[in-house]
Amino acid sequence: FAVLQAKEYLAIQKSMTESNIKDSELKVEFAQIDLQKYKEGDWPQLKKNTGTTIKIAEIELERANDRCTWTRQLHSKGYASRSELEADNLTVEKSKIGVDKAKEELRLLEAFDHPKKIRQLEAKIS
Repeated sequence: FAVLQAKEYLAIQKSMTESNIKDSELKVEFAQIDLQKYKEGDWPQLKKNTGTTIKIAEIELERANDRCTWTRQLHSKGYASRSELEADNLTVEKSKIGVDKAKEELRLLEAFDHPKKIRQLEAKIS
């Protein structure tokens, strides 16, 4: 009876070990896929989106500057009020902040978030 129990226990252990090995192999395979997806898909898309945000913010700043210049000229001729000029100046400042914010977001992504994510995904492989 003891021999029979030992054989059954051994068979169960072998089955569990094989299952654990297959599970581990799948985890490594999925981790490799996740890393590849991040490197080739998620990261380039995130970087592109942030670059687009910067470009839009820069265009908005340019437009705000143009409008402010125009309002300044109108104000000097008496065709625009002081409050309109101040509102346009405020829009320029907000646009500058928007550009700075977007550029800082990209800097943080490149300097910290990207390397951290790569390291996290690589750690899942080993």
